[in-house]
Amino acid sequence: MSKTIAIDFDGVIHNQRNNWGRILGSPVDGAFDCIRTLIQKHPIYIFCARPWDDYPALTGLNYIPHWLDMHQLGIPSFADVDPGSVWEDKTRILVTNRKLLAAVYIDDRGIRFESWPQTMGELVTRL
Repeated sequence: MSKTIAIDFDGVIHNQRNNWGRILGSPVDGAFDCIRTLIQKHPIYIFCARPWDDYPALTGLNYIPHWLDMHQLGIPSFADVDPGSVWEDKTRILVTNRKLLAAVYIDDRGIRFESWPQTMGELVTRL
């Protein structure tokens, strides 16, 4: 069984400064490169507390896969609010508002995110 990595969206992948909840910011420096590296060995899902749909503001959970494509992550992703309790697919990224089982959670409660170099250094010792 692979060790799943859960990554928070806002402030960890999406630079939300001065966006007031909108998904308009750019990716956090280094986020996409690290995600591309991590998914080679570990399933990844993105979690976010946003509601499912906030049309027309484009701030909902279902907009995140489009944002990832728009910024050229290069890994298929999809949103699901009821994905089950385990994510083990290394070919695509799940986006959900649920915290599923994971070896690590990259947010402010697991590995405290300060920067991607610091986070990658901590992952080496935990995985």
